[in-house]
Amino acid sequence: MTSESEYAERRARLLGPMSGLSEDDLKREVRESYSKLSSALESFSDQQATWKPDDQEWSAAQVGDHVALSTGMLGNITGLLAKGQSVTDVDWDPPPQFRGDSADVSDVKRRVRELASVTDKLFDEGIQTDRTDVKANNSFLGDMNWREWFYFLLVHVESHVEQMEKLRSTEGFLG
Repeated sequence: MTSESEYAERRARLLGPMSGLSEDDLKREVRESYSKLSSALESFSDQQATWKPDDQEWSAAQVGDHVALSTGMLGNITGLLAKGQSVTDVDWDPPPQFRGDSADVSDVKRRVRELASVTDKLFDEGIQTDRTDVKANNSFLGDMNWREWFYFLLVHVESHVEQMEKLRSTEGFLG
């Protein structure tokens, strides 16, 4: 079981650099991370986007689908917390929408393209009530308020941009 000190260290390491950003700079950083993800996904052909090195790995399209769905879920959590509302079990884990073939890639790319503007709206709505006393548990970072969940959007997206970049350099990638 993870201790509170381990959670605190992870939050400080991963989220700490964002705590000093102005609100405008934070929104810009998050928006730019989603733009990087969208550009990375757009750089894959439909065939490349569905390629997987093996059954245990995700394709670029699956990564995009995961980020689009999880941003919706994280956005919902962030919005609830900002309003001082508790997060319940039904607020977690939407099922994947990507079915796995190249016909779905354009839908995934469209949903990823829309995320940068979605996060701006999410932050603007959260700042209106700005309740930081209510928290929800993140399995990797522990209990976090809405602002910390918003910071987590950046960490989450950046990790998946790296994941897409690694796919390109994986042996057998369709170049």
